[in-house]
Amino acid sequence: MPDENPDKPQPVETPIAGPEQQPPTPVAPTTTGASSSATQPPGTKPAVRPTPSQPRRPVLKRRPKPTPSPLFGQITTETGHTPLTEEFDRARWTLPPVGVVLIALGIVAVVLAAIAFLGRAKPVASGGINDVGAVQVADNSVLAVIQFTMYNTTEKPIWIKEMGAKIKTDQGEFSDTAASASDFERYFQGFPDLRLHAGNPMLVETKIAPGGKQSGTILVSFPISKDTFDKRQSLSVVVTPYDQRDVVLTKAGATP
Repeated sequence: MPDENPDKPQPVETPIAGPEQQPPTPVAPTTTGASSSATQPPGTKPAVRPTPSQPRRPVLKRRPKPTPSPLFGQITTETGHTPLTEEFDRARWTLPPVGVVLIALGIVAVVLAAIAFLGRAKPVASGGINDVGAVQVADNSVLAVIQFTMYNTTEKPIWIKEMGAKIKTDQGEFSDTAASASDFERYFQGFPDLRLHAGNPMLVETKIAPGGKQSGTILVSFPISKDTFDKRQSLSVVVTPYDQRDVVLTKAGATP
């Protein structure tokens, strides 16, 4: 049925251009604000120039609020994290069980005892006192000669550095350093009874070979009377080797 309105515009078919026939894209002319506004028809809004896009700010994530722990009532914020309040106010966070601690302490005590037993100082020599003689002198003191023998019980030689003696009485304990061997003859001339109990002087720097022995005499003085000396409780010879502990040879009682 024909259209009753002949004045109605008819659609115009526009041929589709192929790839080779595509029309060029029109480019809008660049104009200033004044010229652009001048060319716009009245009653229209001025064109807004697009602005470059602003860089987006990074979004900061908020830290989750602390939530109370359901087990201990403490505040935790992360999985596997122990808060400071739990780390220092409870012994179970810092100490192992009591049984483990006691076992460890027992092992340490045993190890220390073994080290002390194995590393204890061993005597470097042995021996004894062979003879003792004493005389009274004018200043209420005594001169005594002590003859002794010492055995080297180590695998190394011993060099004697110095010697002395000490006596224990009811008046106290006294000690003295041995007189020089060069003074023996002078004392023997003044007190001949001393010679009866003396042998060859024991000299400093004397060497005692491993497993060997050495005998000799020392001369000492004590600030006590002859009667107190004879009633002594004990008498000891003290020998100091180089780089070794003192060797103490003791004889109890007054019997020589």
